[in-house]
Amino acid sequence: MTFANEPNTATGSITLDQYNTFYRVLNAQLVARGLRDQIHLMGGDLIESSGLREHYTWMKWIAHNMGDILDAYSEHIYWWYDLPGRMEYKLVTQELPESERKPTYLMEFGIRGYENCGAKPKFQNLYYSDCTEIWRTNIAAFQQLWFNLESAQLGFAGTSKWDAYWARYDRSSVNNQSYWMTGPASEHYALTPTYHAMRLLFTTTERGWQVLGVDPWADDDWSNASRDKPSDRPEKEITAYAGPNGELTLIGLDTHGAGLNTASSETPAYSIGGLPPSTTFTLELWNATGNGENTVGGTVTTSAAGVARFDVPLQAAFALTTVPVA
Repeated sequence: MTFANEPNTATGSITLDQYNTFYRVLNAQLVARGLRDQIHLMGGDLIESSGLREHYTWMKWIAHNMGDILDAYSEHIYWWYDLPGRMEYKLVTQELPESERKPTYLMEFGIRGYENCGAKPKFQNLYYSDCTEIWRTNIAAFQQLWFNLESAQLGFAGTSKWDAYWARYDRSSVNNQSYWMTGPASEHYALTPTYHAMRLLFTTTERGWQVLGVDPWADDDWSNASRDKPSDRPEKEITAYAGPNGELTLIGLDTHGAGLNTASSETPAYSIGGLPPSTTFTLELWNATGNGENTVGGTVTTSAAGVARFDVPLQAAFALTTVPVA
């Protein structure tokens, strides 16, 4: 349970002291009714509102002053497709002292376009540079999958897509927000590239699996991000997930492809060690041909030394997995 959506955006209407008081009253009432063990409290739901990392101030204050009653923290994160650095800039909790950290969830995330494009109607956060609606693009899918991989690498407990379905956010065409994974009803809720990219992740992992560290992992993989620039240089990103019964999935992409909406002639080579030796994995690809959909790219068998080698088109992402895929 959370109290107040994005409380740090309502300047002047709620203070941190009031926020603390509301949660403590709620906590006491749940305890008095014998419900506290069944209902857990999540604090935050913060979003960057001022452009000056005000959400960092709020999160650090909440962690220091309310950690005794909160079970988890949460953030909301949106970024413009041509400013992916904001994706990392907004990730707060890795800067908290170790003693104050708790499971943290990204309860909203989405990618933004711009509201004006040529003669088209003004529409908030909608347009890619060629006036395509951003939610229809491969760029949106690529970057949101990248976001999920990076969130796992940084230790976040989970993410929640806003929105998974097509809907009107409000009644204003100007302020409406379009972060969908399906098309509108008039298009029979057609599946988007983002839907297929998320499906690559969701059909090769399960909730509760362990995230494994993948080397090399350096300080510039997460620190010193700015509002306009990612913290680390474009490179291959790989996140590994292990299931309770020996299942293993590695999902990756090359962030040089983060701005591609069409197919590239480049096919970066991957060489991944530390895997079970002489083991056959299925290689599933998202966007291999530039159509935003998933395909099975065959199998990859590791060497006797546990090394897998394969190529992936630059605009694509892959899942190398022991989980059966169709």
